[in-house]
Amino acid sequence: MRYFGEKSISVYVHRLLPVAWGIVLLAVLFGTFILTIAAFSIDLGDPLTKTIVQSCTNTAALSDHEWAQFLRQPVAVKLLVLPYIATITTLLLLVLSKSRHLFGNFRRDAVFHPENITILRSISRLLIGFGILTMNFTTILVSLILLLVCEILRNGTVLKDELDLTI
Repeated sequence: MRYFGEKSISVYVHRLLPVAWGIVLLAVLFGTFILTIAAFSIDLGDPLTKTIVQSCTNTAALSDHEWAQFLRQPVAVKLLVLPYIATITTLLLLVLSKSRHLFGNFRRDAVFHPENITILRSISRLLIGFGILTMNFTTILVSLILLLVCEILRNGTVLKDELDLTI
């Protein structure tokens, strides 16, 4: 199977990325809803929120040291979690969106194109930010490797442009 062009892996990845984007968005919205109800003990009187609050404050949930410590924090500290989640989600959705655009170019067999260099560089920078915020050093390493691949792609684009100008 080919990697670039029509009927290639790039076509399937290009189609899969919007689905991944939607799944990430829905998961984060649902997770934020559950976390907000659990962390702030919001009981709206309906069975759903009552069950969430009870299950997150029972003895089994409180046996998790980190969760119990988080529940003991002041409301101001708990409120800092929501922008953190929003920032991480935004970075992840931007990476998925730019990746879709990149694989769209690959699908059209435009591998050595100056736009791909810009997209790949921005994906790498977003991943560096994501890795720093999540303290995931593997992500930082992968993003640094992507920067190297970006430079290789830039050199390949220059060579392709020179070859296209050759008679």
